[in-house]
Amino acid sequence: MNQALKKYTPVVEFLGECLGHSYEVVLYDVANQDKSIVAIANSFVSGRTLLDPITDRSLKMLERIKETGDNFHANYNSYSRDGKRLRGSSYYIRDDFGEVIGILAIYFDDTKYVNLTHEILSLCHPDTLISQNSYEKIDDHYYDEETEHLERSITDIASSMVTNTIKKKEIPVDNMTKEDKFKIVEELNKKGIFLLKGSVSEVAKLINASDATIYRYLSDLEKKE
Repeated sequence: MNQALKKYTPVVEFLGECLGHSYEVVLYDVANQDKSIVAIANSFVSGRTLLDPITDRSLKMLERIKETGDNFHANYNSYSRDGKRLRGSSYYIRDDFGEVIGILAIYFDDTKYVNLTHEILSLCHPDTLISQNSYEKIDDHYYDEETEHLERSITDIASSMVTNTIKKKEIPVDNMTKEDKFKIVEELNKKGIFLLKGSVSEVAKLINASDATIYRYLSDLEKKE
């Protein structure tokens, strides 16, 4: 772990205790992205543990804030592996030179409040009316560009990011041309997926290409810049 991040580990424990069991608090070390979680409180919220990887959204944001200089992002959609929607917020920890070295993230699980709301409504409204005015389903947000997926391995992260990218193309992998696959690699590269160790092989499997092809695409992208 980056030594400068160590002083934030008691903050994780403090916030987890202070906010309560509906909040998961996570400290990511961005220098070790495949084993990024170095401190976590209330891990049962997402089911993740120490040394699980950084998230897909965090990878993308790390690339974006190099230009924007944002210090935090608040109140975005996150999803656990079991499909539970959480409200995420991230604060970017910088070193003395302004480089981001870590992320302090908080994830809020409002499940019990949503369930309580439905129970209260059921006391005064027919069930049919409640179903017509229900909360959004996961499918309504799952493929949103800003959505975060809380995965437990590089394979899961790659699969999630590639699936979302392919879904937007609306072309089955088996029917994709070389140009289609190149564009997918280009988009995934912008999202920072290739910063993760082993991601080239995972992406290659998911789009039916060889590792050498992915590396060639990345080389071509580098020449374009």
